Amino acid sequence: MIPNAVDTSFPRKTANDIQAMRASMKLTDATLNAVCVARQHHQKGIDVLLRGLTLLNDTARRRLSVSLIGDGPDRADLEGLAGDLGLGDTVRFLGWHDDPRRILEAFDLFLLPSRSEGQPIALLEAMAAGLPVIATRIAGTEEALLGGRLGELVPSERPEALAEAVARFIADPAPLRQKAAGGPEHIRHHHGIEAAMKRTIALWRE
Repeated sequence: MIPNAVDTSFPRKTANDIQAMRASMKLTDATLNAVCVARQHHQKGIDVLLRGLTLLNDTARRRLSVSLIGDGPDRADLEGLAGDLGLGDTVRFLGWHDDPRRILEAFDLFLLPSRSEGQPIALLEAMAAGLPVIATRIAGTEEALLGGRLGELVPSERPEALAEAVARFIADPAPLRQKAAGGPEHIRHHHGIEAAMKRTIALWRE
């Protein structure tokens, strides 16, 4: 098996770079800024995320901002659902971005509520950037997060479980940040593009 690979050579941002990015994206230090990078399609479970956010209490909702990066066939329906659920002050639809890995460090938390995955590149890039991760316990995602050692895993199709995990992070980000600290090194060793290419070439030669 050759796992999916990502480019880990891009430099980490300085604190000043991150503050400038946050300002340009209208992210404030008054909230915890979560991001979900995903195609807006039923497979990715963004509707589950939206329903989970409605289960947060008012205090938690005021402390959280969620940016959705990506486009897809379900975007209009998801925007309508967010409006129907009263999430206009919590969720932002930012649309397509050419290279989201370059802005990931502006955020505090990565969310991936997928119903199914192979091994999502967006998740690997978030881990390489050192972001705390809450994702669904499905094949590929569970493997990348080492069964929960590098992030928090919740059951798919369970908005209440996702809400509970997000609420725990809002109340105390430290435990999940500690798990995320091992992400960049793990990705570099196991999902770096140079190592993957060496394994691929060795397989072809064999």
